[in-house]
Amino acid sequence: MMWLWMTITLFMTVPAFGARKAKECGNVKKLQLILSAHGSNIANEETTRTPEGGAYKRQVVKCRKKCKIETREDYLHMYEPDHPDSDANGYVLYPNIEPADEINKFIAAINKLELMAKHGKCGLSHAVATKGFVIKYKKGLIKEDHFILPDSMLITGWRRTLKNGNDNLLSFSNF
Repeated sequence: MMWLWMTITLFMTVPAFGARKAKECGNVKKLQLILSAHGSNIANEETTRTPEGGAYKRQVVKCRKKCKIETREDYLHMYEPDHPDSDANGYVLYPNIEPADEINKFIAAINKLELMAKHGKCGLSHAVATKGFVIKYKKGLIKEDHFILPDSMLITGWRRTLKNGNDNLLSFSNF
């Protein structure tokens, strides 16, 4: 009787495992977008002037049918009359970014991707680099994400290499 119950339990959990794996692998794109959005927010938390004009717009990841990055035009108004970007009343618009929240979300996404890569899940692989580690992707437009950790566990930079050869490098002074 006991053996039969264990067999039925194992049989019933196999489809659930397959569904969980599919969902987990579907999250890779979402995690890549989270890295992009929150990494950009961290790097631009004090940007008051962009090439498009105005202060940096905070980025968020929204998932409905598909995940995508959206921008938010919510700003902090700081009275700094001597700032080159102050308005006629002396106020400067800063992006409404909470650094601790952005860093936590960024690191959580890194940890999830790193765990998946270390276990070889979803076409990801993990490699230790001279000062950090690299997550490599088999699918999609991104070739790899290289996280730079020079002397401790604090991430000081992140380089994303696309499969077309283009690189983006973000350096973090506030970690």
